[in-house]
Amino acid sequence: MDAPAPKKRGKNLKNPRQAKANWQYTVADVIDLYDLKADRPVKTWVKNGLPVVRSLDMRFWGNDLNAFHKARRKETKSACPWHAVNCPVCKNRHSLYEEPFCIECLPNGRHSAVVRCPESPRGFAWKIIKDDDLPLVKALLASKDPSDKED
Repeated sequence: MDAPAPKKRGKNLKNPRQAKANWQYTVADVIDLYDLKADRPVKTWVKNGLPVVRSLDMRFWGNDLNAFHKARRKETKSACPWHAVNCPVCKNRHSLYEEPFCIECLPNGRHSAVVRCPESPRGFAWKIIKDDDLPLVKALLASKDPSDKED
C-alpha cells in the first residue's frame, strides 16, 4: 500500500510572472491561476492596491497582477523597522504609532510588542523587540497612553 501524498503547504507569496501580461482576468480566473480556495484573498489584494478594471464584473490586467505580486514579494523581503509589526493575519505591517499595542515580557527575559489586527477581531501580530529598541518602544507606549505602562 502506498503512503498518502504529503499535503501541499500553502504559499502566501505568489509567482510574480505567473499571469500573462496582455490578458484580462476575472476573479474566477485569478482563483484558478493562483490555486486559491476562495475569492477572499483577491478582495484583500484589491484593498491593498491591486488595480481593477471596472466593468460589470471585476477584471484585472495580467501585468497589474504581476507587478502587484512583485512589489508584495519585495516588501516582505525588506527589513521591518522597530516601530512596525508584520501581521500573519492580513499580511500587512501595523505601525506602533497608529495601532494600540502592549509590551509583554517573555520567559527568556526578552520583550515583545503585541498588536491586535484591525482586519480580524481575533488576530494578533507580535514582534520580539531588540534590547536597543526597548526604550524607544516603552517611550512610545508611555506617550500614547500612560495607563498602559508595562513593568
